[in-house]
Order: sequence, then structure tokens, then C-alpha cells
Amino acid sequence: MTTVRISRRQMLAGMASAFAWSHATAASAQDTAIDTGRLRVPNDGVTDATAALRAAAQAVPDSGGTLRLAPGRYLVSETIFIKGGTSLVGNGATLVAHPRFRLTREHDAHGGKGMMLLANMGHDANNFDDRRIAVAAVAFDLSAVPRGEFHAIRFRKVDGVRVSHCAFQGGGDGTAFLACRNTEVAYCRASGTLNCAYDHWEGTSSALVHDCQADCGHGYGILFTGSGTDTARDDATARDFVARNNIIQGSSEAAIWICSLSRGSVVANVSVVNNRIRNLRAGSGIGVTGACQNVVVQGNDVDGVRGSSAIFVRPDRWNRPSNIMIVANRLTNIFVGDRDIAAIQAVGEDVTVQGNRVTGSYPHLVWAGGDRDRIIDNAGDPARTRFPYATQGSKHLTVVQP
Repeated sequence: MTTVRISRRQMLAGMASAFAWSHATAASAQDTAIDTGRLRVPNDGVTDATAALRAAAQAVPDSGGTLRLAPGRYLVSETIFIKGGTSLVGNGATLVAHPRFRLTREHDAHGGKGMMLLANMGHDANNFDDRRIAVAAVAFDLSAVPRGEFHAIRFRKVDGVRVSHCAFQGGGDGTAFLACRNTEVAYCRASGTLNCAYDHWEGTSSALVHDCQADCGHGYGILFTGSGTDTARDDATARDFVARNNIIQGSSEAAIWICSLSRGSVVANVSVVNNRIRNLRAGSGIGVTGACQNVVVQGNDVDGVRGSSAIFVRPDRWNRPSNIMIVANRLTNIFVGDRDIAAIQAVGEDVTVQGNRVTGSYPHLVWAGGDRDRIIDNAGDPARTRFPYATQGSKHLTVVQP
């Protein structure tokens, strides 16, 4: 019998870098504070507050400070840009997208078709001009603009982001980080998002999403990729990502998707740990595709997948995943009718599928099709599984049944 030991170093590879920056945040309490209540920024949800909010954001010193939103609803018709070093604090404040929200020229350079309610000043920079931005306790209502490319928060080229205790309603993404580093999304809730609740593109690295909830309208709950919006120009390596203790439901593609997505993109050092996934509209629970390396999927609870693999590892058109560990996950109510689909699909190199527990009805417990894959001590329902393990094109496969 071959024994595969789960390396603690491997499992925590993504966590180390994400925590190393010690939760970089923006200005501290003693820094200059700008209060929208004192500035009499309209917050009745009827009067357009865009100009006043932009002026308030510009009033924050370049050295950093806090922009406090008084309780109320702020109607916004164009993107609000905030400076590096800004801490935007809500506590009862909601930024509401105007039904006729206007695309602004400032962000045409990268992803010009996208719109965002909140962005950083250096969004189109080639360098990390903006550092230490925090958004806390702010609600974002994008329900009047039901478009997948319209995002509540879209930051690009920022070093040090923390978004916490925020709520996102509708639109495409709750948070979208492009080419950022040292980012954290914590204790947030997204509902009705049409693209991805918590999105990471263009080589965003040292990223952490934890203790968040997503009730998706469609699309994905969490996505992490090195691919850029312009794949010919912006592809990069995304590394050191952790998704833990999140609750995701309602997605129609994959609740959590780790993917290279394009030829020049690479993803490395990822931990997807202790997440709960429920009531999917369609698609899979957790997916790993393309040039992904050193990924751990462990201790997740996936319930209610129909017609797709609950967890899959598979190549894209250009590359195969490698050194992937799918360990000790609990998969319940997995119902697959297609004879070519398994509860867990492992098609890569050096993929370990170990100690997973599956209930439901599916043709195969695990489908393997890579090189040096290991299938060890997984358990399903023998009465409802035609063939526990299926292979196609596998090389040097190790199978150890319980």
C-alpha cells in the first residue's frame, strides 16, 4: 500500500504570503477625517451625490486619511475614485448606482467595457501608485444596473487592500481586484451578483478571502486567475491565494474557480479550505483548470450538485494542472446521470485525491486521466455507484481503496 502524506507546508503554501503583509490597511484613526455629513453630501437616495462625493474623496490628503460616509443612501451616476491611503468607512451608508450610470473616460485604458462604482485613482497606472486602501461597513446597491460587467469595487494596481463588513447587491462583481497585491476581503456579503462575487484577475497575488457569504445570481462565487482583461497584454502569474471559511450558494458555473484561463497565465500556491457550498443553480462546487500549480482543496463541504462534478481538476486548451491535493472534503447530495462524469474529476499531473466522502448518485466516485495521480481511501455509496474509479489516458496511477 502506498501512503501519501499531506504536507503541512504544501497545504499552507498560499496562506503564508497572504498573511505576511499583516493586513495592510489605510489611514489610522488619528489621520485626517473627512465627514460627508459635515460637507452636506446628499444622502436621500434621490439627489445625485456624485459630484459631492468626488469632491469629498479628493479632499482626503495625499498622505492618507479617512472618508466617513454619514448614514443614508448616496445616488451615484459615475465612478467615485479614491486615493491611495484612503479608508472609506460607512456604518449605515449605501452607495446606490443610478439606473443611467455613465461610463467615465478615466478607466478606458484597461477593460474599457467595464464599469465600476468605486475605483482607485491609479486604476490605469503601470506601477503600484496606490497603496493601503480600506473599505469598511459600506453597502453597495447595483440592482438598478443588472449588467455582468458592472462592479461595485474595482481596484487595479493597488498594494494593500482590505474590504471588510461590506454588503453588495446586484451588478456583476462585488469586489474585483486586477493586478493588485496584498488584498483581503473579510466578513462581506454579496447577493444577486451576475458575474462573480469576489473576483481576482491579472496576476493579483497574496490575496485572502475569508468568512464571506455569496448568494449569487449567476456565475461564480470566488474566482482567482492570472489572466488579464486583455490577454495579449495583461496576462501574469497569480500566486499565494487563500479562500477559507466562506459560504457560497446560487452560482451557475463554479462556486470557487481557480484557473489560468489563457495561454500566458499561471496560478501558483492556492489553498481552498473549509468553505461551505450550497444550492447551486448549475455547474460545480470547486474547479481547478489550466496552468495551476500547488493547489490544496481541503475540508470543504459541498452540498447539492446536479449534472456536474462536485470538484474537478482538468486541463484547458494550453496546460494541465500539477501538484494538486483534493483532501478530506465532504460531498453530499451529488447527482450525476452522465456516465462520463464523476463526483470528483482529476485530470492533471501529480493529483492526489484522498480521504474524501461522497453521498448521492453518480457513475464514478473519481475519474482520473493524468500522470502520477493518486486515489487513496475515498468513500462513496457502493449501491449507487456503478464503478468507483474510472480512468482514461492515465499514467503511473496509484489506487488504494478503503
